[in-house]
Amino acid sequence: MTPEEALAFAVAFLDTEPDDDALCSAALTIGEPLIDWHWKVTEEAFIAILAVRPGLRKMVSCCDFDDAVPEAVRDRIYGYVRPEEDIGQGPGTDL
Repeated sequence: MTPEEALAFAVAFLDTEPDDDALCSAALTIGEPLIDWHWKVTEEAFIAILAVRPGLRKMVSCCDFDDAVPEAVRDRIYGYVRPEEDIGQGPGTDL
């Protein structure tokens, strides 16, 4: 799957209007790999979608991105999550 296909898959998933549990589950299988593996290619498009899609912001709140992703990129992405969308209790927090 190309980075663009992975991003399109994420959008298609969001279009199904998943509940919060599904969004957090998808963080591990969709959100984290998309950024961990493809952030160099998809960062700007991901941010553009993040700005307008609450579901993606909720998913991001459940993500624990790899340390290989620069901290500035991780901080930029996490910075879009609003307090009321933080269903994952903040990045990297143990539940």
